[in-house]
Amino acid sequence: MEHTLLNDLWAVILCGGRGSRLGSITETLPKPLVKVHDKPILWYIMNSLISKGMKKFIFPLGYKGKMIEEFVCSNYGDNDFEIICVETGVDTLINGRIQKISHIIPEYSDFFLINSD
Repeated sequence: MEHTLLNDLWAVILCGGRGSRLGSITETLPKPLVKVHDKPILWYIMNSLISKGMKKFIFPLGYKGKMIEEFVCSNYGDNDFEIICVETGVDTLINGRIQKISHIIPEYSDFFLINSD
């Protein structure tokens, strides 16, 4: 795909789970911010999508969502990206998270859905 094809495509990056299988690691840190080789998992996801030309991102947030929003805004907010963070509730299931952000994506538009881990 060419970069221009992805400019108008929304990336929905699910960031709501508790990450309970990681045990004590996620007591203070949400799973998307757990570091791998000194970078948060979410950093790798964002940079991969950006390298393909994506510029529009929606983050349905849940567990420790404010930390994720702060990371995204401080690392990517000053660039030419459209970033929308939506608090969808800590205990909301994936289908509920998608439902709570669906009004943001233009009707009949395609979008890219990815987990933040």
